[in-house]
Amino acid sequence: MSEVKSLESLAATPAPTMPQPPDTVVTLIRGISLGDTWLDTAVVREMTGADEEFLANMETKTNANYADYVLALLKRTTVSIGSLNIKENPDILNELIIGDRDLLFLNVIKATYGNDREFKVICPHCQKSNDLLVDLSADFPIEGDTESARKPLSVTLRNGVELLINHPTAIDSAHIGKSNKNTAQQNTMMIAKCAVINVPNKEEWARTLNVADRSTIINTIFDAKIGPSPREVNAPCGHCGETITLMFDWVSLLFG
Repeated sequence: MSEVKSLESLAATPAPTMPQPPDTVVTLIRGISLGDTWLDTAVVREMTGADEEFLANMETKTNANYADYVLALLKRTTVSIGSLNIKENPDILNELIIGDRDLLFLNVIKATYGNDREFKVICPHCQKSNDLLVDLSADFPIEGDTESARKPLSVTLRNGVELLINHPTAIDSAHIGKSNKNTAQQNTMMIAKCAVINVPNKEEWARTLNVADRSTIINTIFDAKIGPSPREVNAPCGHCGETITLMFDWVSLLFG
């Protein structure tokens, strides 16, 4: 769990022992289907200065969205998935469901910093400086299971028809994020990408659905929680005891 220590209490404690290097082997929740085989073991590495510079250049020189950014880092820091070398097969990462993509990213953060990530924060109540210690395992638990992650979701439309919905992938997220569409248009794109249906134009079909069915499909996709999720972390201030709340996404966890 998260912990906040005041600067005074930190000075009074003994120097910590060096932690063991983090395990860089990641067991994916769904994995990637390769014929009849599921590749569900990945290896990641810590992020280097070269990776940091690459991402900084990407931020300033392209119109990359959040999903593009995460995928770009994973293509550099994921060593392998199953028997596949990622340098030789970078596009295989596009096939990860979002939960597995985020699981890899969280493990890159662990490989870079260890399981505990420390942040300096100012308490909004007493304005004093604290060190917020985030436990990357306890504060970002892994949700979902392999069996459900490898099966499509099922929704029943208002006319009684059952519709199967695939879990969105990393490339689905990237394409929708860079579309510069409004929320309703992005919902159309998400439904079209994930619905298991054989129609000539899936986006046009998604537009013909009534709003209640569209809402059911979108809610089903996002309620199927798989993998870790960015979330707020709460901890008491080491000075006044009031609660400090911070909301993290993966990039802020990585760079602070």
